[in-house]
Amino acid sequence: MKLLLLIDAGHGLYTYGKRCLKTLDPNEIREWFLNNRIAEYLEDEMEAYEDVVVARLDDPTGKRDVPLKERADNANKLYAQYIALGYVVIIISIHHNAGINGGRSGGITTIVDSRRASARSLEIRDRIYDELIAVTGPKENRSTPKSRQPLYILNKTDMPGTLVERGFMDSPTDIIKILSDEFARQCAAAHRNFAVKDYSLKKKAVKLAPKPVDDSKDYGYFTAATLNVRSGRSTNHRVVTQLKRGAKVEKLYLANGWWSIAVPL
Repeated sequence: MKLLLLIDAGHGLYTYGKRCLKTLDPNEIREWFLNNRIAEYLEDEMEAYEDVVVARLDDPTGKRDVPLKERADNANKLYAQYIALGYVVIIISIHHNAGINGGRSGGITTIVDSRRASARSLEIRDRIYDELIAVTGPKENRSTPKSRQPLYILNKTDMPGTLVERGFMDSPTDIIKILSDEFARQCAAAHRNFAVKDYSLKKKAVKLAPKPVDDSKDYGYFTAATLNVRSGRSTNHRVVTQLKRGAKVEKLYLANGWWSIAVPL
């Protein structure tokens, strides 16, 4: 199956207010940095599979917070283009949550649009959530970790998909995880696991590089019909093997009119 995966890393590097709570993270890491890190790791994960195209709807540099309408319009253009080529198209919007102001709750949530979620979007929401919990650890205390909310990016796009909030930037329990590189890689791996299972993706064949030729070695070719290779430098030594015309051997050194060679080659 051919897959177009649309990745929507939420916001931009300079979007106002989208950052970790200062009392929990003195550096106030921006949400876009966290979103983009997962997006980049997911891009790397999907590169290993055949017939997979990944496209970003956000600005991968983070310098521009691409407006939601522009993201949705670009997504729909890509959808029409790739559906005509026989691809399945889905969207995953990557976010981190906030709003509990240092409270003890938290956790991952996956969301579909409450106005027009398709049956496939609901499946994607549920399966991605299950993969995230399986990879990142036990679920936390969200009452509705798989939910419906009015979301512009999912309401205005034609393909199925989900928005994922990967923990709270103002939760003392979540902040430790979401700031870690390991957690970002785990999230990317969970999304990959979902895609591989749901769309029967196959890894690209590994092409082995040709064995380099060591030009520093001295080689020789025999022109005789058959050549006896002996264990020592005289015809009194036993024959260890025979070489046919055209055989290639590495010449080691010449002594008393006899070549020492490395065989076979």
